[in-house]
Amino acid sequence: LAPGLKSNFFYGIMGAGLSVFFASLAAFSIVALNPKNKSLWFWVIYAVNLVPYQMLLLPLFESFASTGLYDTRWGLLLVYVAIAIPFAFFLSRNHMLSISKEVVEASQLDGASKIQTYFRIFLPLSWSALGAAFLFQFTWIWNDLVFGLTLTTSAEIRPLMSTIATLVGQYQNIKMPIVLCATLIASIPTAFLYIIGQRLFVAGLK
Repeated sequence: LAPGLKSNFFYGIMGAGLSVFFASLAAFSIVALNPKNKSLWFWVIYAVNLVPYQMLLLPLFESFASTGLYDTRWGLLLVYVAIAIPFAFFLSRNHMLSISKEVVEASQLDGASKIQTYFRIFLPLSWSALGAAFLFQFTWIWNDLVFGLTLTTSAEIRPLMSTIATLVGQYQNIKMPIVLCATLIASIPTAFLYIIGQRLFVAGLK
């Protein structure tokens, strides 16, 4: 289980962190920069959430096999980041809409650039929503089974849930208490994360 646990921490932290960061940039662009067809851009990004993940498995498998990304840590991370962005974008955008436009206009009058406005105003004021998005995406990535089984084969690359499923399939005589113990160990990090971040989680959904 150790390789799968190590991979899970890599996928969970990096995948959730990168997806939330890119989602916050997209939300800031739509809310603060006032592009044309804002509603269209919102639905283009968010529409990925409406596609069943099972429909993505075959195209991903074929594209990964042809590009050399199959059974690689960075390939699986890329999938997690891409799929986690839309929901994180949804939470970030909804929160950023509540930020006063007067604050943004005041920063622009003071000579702040768009990048400075993002890092000095929107990012600090959106920590609660971004934190809640991180918790959601970390939990989803941590508990993923389908993509891990489909896009990896190596024990050092495969995430934890897929590793447990593989062990059960390979060793059918494995005792159920061992499986339950492994599952309990796998659930500890997410439970701990929600316990220490429950206030941030609740505040981010308001």
